[in-house]
Amino acid sequence: NTPRDFKARGDWAFCEGINQFVLHVVIHQPWDDKKPGINAPWGTEFNRLNTWIDYAGPWVDYLRRCSVMLQTGSPVADVAYFISEDAPKMAGIRQPELPAGYDFDYINADVIENSLSVKDGRFVLPNGVSYRLLVLPESDTMRPALLKKIAALVEAGGQVLGPKPERSPSLQDFPRADDEVKRLADGLWGNHRVMTGIDVSEALAKLETPADVDCPKDMLWKHRREGDIDIYFVSNQKREERTETISFRVDDRKPTLWRPDSGRIEPVRSKTRNGRTSMTLHFDPSGSVFVVFAKSSPRTEPRSPKLRVMAELNGPWTIAFPSGEITSDTLRSWTEQDASSIKYYSGTATYRTSFSVSKVGTTAILDLGMVHEMARVRVNGIDAGALWKQPYRLDISKALKKGENTLEVDVVNTWINRLIGDAQPGVATPETFTTTKNWKAESPLQPAGLLGPVQVVGNGRAGQETKGRR
Repeated sequence: NTPRDFKARGDWAFCEGINQFVLHVVIHQPWDDKKPGINAPWGTEFNRLNTWIDYAGPWVDYLRRCSVMLQTGSPVADVAYFISEDAPKMAGIRQPELPAGYDFDYINADVIENSLSVKDGRFVLPNGVSYRLLVLPESDTMRPALLKKIAALVEAGGQVLGPKPERSPSLQDFPRADDEVKRLADGLWGNHRVMTGIDVSEALAKLETPADVDCPKDMLWKHRREGDIDIYFVSNQKREERTETISFRVDDRKPTLWRPDSGRIEPVRSKTRNGRTSMTLHFDPSGSVFVVFAKSSPRTEPRSPKLRVMAELNGPWTIAFPSGEITSDTLRSWTEQDASSIKYYSGTATYRTSFSVSKVGTTAILDLGMVHEMARVRVNGIDAGALWKQPYRLDISKALKKGENTLEVDVVNTWINRLIGDAQPGVATPETFTTTKNWKAESPLQPAGLLGPVQVVGNGRAGQETKGRR
């Protein structure tokens, strides 16, 4: 696998509340000539002998930016699910289920008894996190001390949803503890702030708490707040591009888009109505974005220059492998080549071609189409950056020049094709070495290389000849 393959899963973890990753597994490699080296039967390899490790910088930058944003301020959630006092207990269940558009935390008895208070109708923790509703599990037990604290929180204005407890889960002070639970519960479950027999969506509707985020169910999100700044992380979990209209429970500030893959900050068109701000956002395959609401956000509307195709790079291409160079008029997977040194190749190959533009504008974007798996681009010898996910596009405005331009693309795939090649019958001297094997000679090869189509789009003009030349 490569970072492109597990980006959506990493974003899922961000939306679950994870805000720092540890790369696992990173095994020490004591040899330079035994590749891919010592490996594990599980996990994803992150080590110096990985084919794509030198291309991983932009992906690591993405994780760094997301981590910083998602460690800023405190998480925002409307519902706290009490996990009960059963033993052993480390987490809980969402019962009744949380409706779409809201976030939650699990909370235990120790936090409720010793840290939770109520302010302005919300349950508040000392670190600033707050909840509109406390949901109790489907349980008929609760210790008297905890029930007393919940009664005090309700008296202070807190709202609770859940069944009425009937006895203590502990034998401490039995049977007086059970009598105390019944007495406290009889008084508390007559309070209008304690609801039972309804789902969470009905309870939140009674509390006039609209959804925090209104988006399609297969979009994931996380919300954090620092002072008067609201930070939303939104993730497209589909491996296809899409455009969606999303609304947020914010109406007093203008939003901006913070792009964790590039570090760009952009204005965005939005509409505010009935206490919500909505906007139409385009997402790349497995794409993600931060929507930031702040009083200092720019109020200018985004302007997109009209882009047109400046050059279509149709070949011929020179492709340099360690085994030698080949020339091709079309872009196809290395696995479709007859030579076994290319068909089973794992590593980096360099594509070279040239193209012409008659006028250079302010914007020029190189689109490589499909790449398996990662790429580094040079235009006229200038490093334009590395690409690790779809869309395989980058800005080449500073490197492009009027007239003839040269393009070099280093493309790297994974180790699997070479490992499968070494497993073929009759291979006397394998090129690879591993300590754990989970593939066979008949395992399918993965597509490899630059597949295109490749083009340059921008507000400049095409040259007289846009077909690529060596």
